Amino acid sequence: MSESVRFETDVEGLWGYLPGSPPMWSFSSLKDVEACPRRWVLSRAHYPDVWGRHGYPRIPHLASLLGDVIHRALEVTVEALAASGCIATNSSEAVGVLRGLGGLSAVLREAIDLKVDGLGSNPRVSPIARENLRQALLDQLGVASNRVQLFLSRGTLPAWVDGVDGPSDASESSRGGGGQRRRRSVGVGAHPEVDVVADQLRLWGRIDLVTVDESGVTITDFKTGHEDPSHDEQVRLYALLWARDRQTNPERRATTALVVSYPARDRAVPVPDASALRTLEASLTTRIANADLATSTGDPRALPSPDTCAFCHVRHLCGDYWEKVAPSPAEVPAREWFDIEGKVLRQNGVKSWVVKSEQGGHEVLVRTPNPSKSLPVGKRIRVLGVRKVEDPDRNELVIVALGNGSETYIVTEATR
Repeated sequence: MSESVRFETDVEGLWGYLPGSPPMWSFSSLKDVEACPRRWVLSRAHYPDVWGRHGYPRIPHLASLLGDVIHRALEVTVEALAASGCIATNSSEAVGVLRGLGGLSAVLREAIDLKVDGLGSNPRVSPIARENLRQALLDQLGVASNRVQLFLSRGTLPAWVDGVDGPSDASESSRGGGGQRRRRSVGVGAHPEVDVVADQLRLWGRIDLVTVDESGVTITDFKTGHEDPSHDEQVRLYALLWARDRQTNPERRATTALVVSYPARDRAVPVPDASALRTLEASLTTRIANADLATSTGDPRALPSPDTCAFCHVRHLCGDYWEKVAPSPAEVPAREWFDIEGKVLRQNGVKSWVVKSEQGGHEVLVRTPNPSKSLPVGKRIRVLGVRKVEDPDRNELVIVALGNGSETYIVTEATR
């Protein structure tokens, strides 16, 4: 579907251009579209009136940002260790390399600044919220440092070979369809953040670490969260991409080890043989065809559920979420955060309004954080992030309060 195809959303004044199927799919994008095609399309559409970038801006979550910071610190550290010829990541030589980088804390601080500064163009993140995120990440510096050290304490890197492509060649790489940025021939050595592509499949991935020595090839994926069976699926897909990529793996070196690396331990994943790779390739061919079909329509199917919608950053644009998943305010426990949709009936006080909820039909007293935050009387609104409040003096009412990070959207009259 071409980006020239315009669509309207349920939110007043918010429209966009459909993204169409990507030139290349990835492990994460396939999982996303299979979880909810509508979320995938709405997330990746272009909204010219929102910002200049493609996709709908995301609300950043601290845990995800911390994981990105740890990944960036590992990339920088492993690249420096490999370039210096340091084999043992827990040796005195490795300590010297880290000192040359200014220490692990300096690497992490730089990664934090890079991540947070990148939020500057995000219209859903205020300058105050951005600095609060920076401080929250700095408060987690000890946790991040410990996790990076745990990852490094278990690893060894193959010896560096002069004249072989390596991390220092990253500046020569270019971005292509699907977001690839580090497509290069990989030889003996340790190579962080390596892009691998199966052109005929229209599938690509980015491997956290590829280590190549005389005994074979190890593909390592770093995970900063909890263990999940899908991580095994991901590294098996990387093995397929590595086997099919003639630019990154021109010598057709076979994968000999797959590792999912968690802070507490490494988990070995069985390497698929040639038959298993063919089966995997056939399965992915079908999945990609289905993904293309799901994203080629102007009205992609929604698959709403509490788990799918919990952290969806475009749920305010999806009528199915509000009809099937958003809870009735009367049923939400006190002090819980949730979303509310309803018509603003009247102003009740300097910082409060009465809203008739679409979910349950109750009248809800909505309190705003300050008098400058008003709600449009007579309009139907969707509010992301309200908190159920207990008030002994008003126990006959359902009361909710907006926070400083709450988002309010006016719903078009034609909806419902």
